[in-house]
Amino acid sequence: MNLASSRNNTPRRSAPQRSGRCPVREQCLDRAMNADQALGVWGGTTEAERRALRRRTGARRGS
Repeated sequence: MNLASSRNNTPRRSAPQRSGRCPVREQCLDRAMNADQALGVWGGTTEAERRALRRRTGARRGS
């Protein structure tokens, strides 16, 4: 299923926008941060957002 395409003419939304209503968004972000998931959108955050979050919180990669 291609979530980025729009078959019914609804506006396309980015993955972080679609994640906003996800009931496990926080757990997903926690898992991505703990597993040092570098690629893709996890917990409604992009790769760059997770890098910035690590810098702000002092979280070490892979910890």
